[in-house]
Amino acid sequence: MMLKRSFMLVGMFSVSLFSYASEGSISAGESTFRTVGGYGCIACHGLYGQGGGNVGGNIRGNSLNDLKYSLEHEQTMKLLGDALSEQDKINLAEYMEYLGTFQLVDWMYVVA
Repeated sequence: MMLKRSFMLVGMFSVSLFSYASEGSISAGESTFRTVGGYGCIACHGLYGQGGGNVGGNIRGNSLNDLKYSLEHEQTMKLLGDALSEQDKINLAEYMEYLGTFQLVDWMYVVA
């Protein structure tokens, strides 16, 4: 029973931490997501970070640690490392986490 309570508390704590991301930082993160490096994250990860056939994978819900790891270890991401300030990285991570809170709907078009 104690283990179950611990997980519940951790889950509640992590949700409350995300709720403190300001609208301004999420908006700044969205701007960076669309423009960094002259082409934005959308070039590889899609407009909503979903991957979906683009070069990059689904990054919706990723954290600051995930972003920093990718900037240090992924060859294509290393190109953006110098273009992002520490605050840019924080804002971008908050935007990616924000994207992860929404259900992604894929639309299929059938041409007859």
